[in-house]
Amino acid sequence: APPNNGFWEFWNQRSRSWELESSISVLPFEHPDTYVLEYTGVDPKIKEILDKTTLLGKYEKEKGFENGVPYYSKLEPQLIYLTRNKYGQWSFASGLNERFGLMYQDTSLEPAPREDLTWLVRTGESYFKTPPGIKLSYVNKNTEAKGQVNGQANYLLITLYTCTPVVLIVVLIVIVLVAVKCRKKRKQEEPKIDENMYYGDEDYYDEQKEEKTGGAKNR
Repeated sequence: APPNNGFWEFWNQRSRSWELESSISVLPFEHPDTYVLEYTGVDPKIKEILDKTTLLGKYEKEKGFENGVPYYSKLEPQLIYLTRNKYGQWSFASGLNERFGLMYQDTSLEPAPREDLTWLVRTGESYFKTPPGIKLSYVNKNTEAKGQVNGQANYLLITLYTCTPVVLIVVLIVIVLVAVKCRKKRKQEEPKIDENMYYGDEDYYDEQKEEKTGGAKNR
């Protein structure tokens, strides 16, 4: 197997040379636990075919292998497989090795269904159509809860992002009001000093001393 040791190099087209990149990692592919087939298109004929063949729904991974890879099945309302047949194509079929089945991808020996390829749906005895809107997503049981938490966190981040301008304005107003209030309070607490005190006026100090002494005697 390819090593995951951080010593992978990539070809830099600009410098025309191989360069080491430690962030590149190679990990083994793990087949997901579940695939979910959905249709978001608007073609009524395709929707009717998918409903009639009951293709839509959740496909669970079986314990065994078929043609060297895991295969999946949906039991209700009828048994349908998601498998890579002996011709190397991933297909939805009532059997494990049907040539095209009810729907398939035109691939060859891919380890898993491709997200970037369209599906060919059987619309007749030997006619297939590639409608948009067919979506095959996967779910891993051990990360399903984590995925829900990430979804909530992403929603929170999006909400904060959209509210940022308003929140920023409110925060700035609060900061300004607090600063003004603190400045007023600081001025009120500062001792009142006569300007003459800064010029070393001895008569002023004597007068202040006499006023204090005289005031004390009068008391």
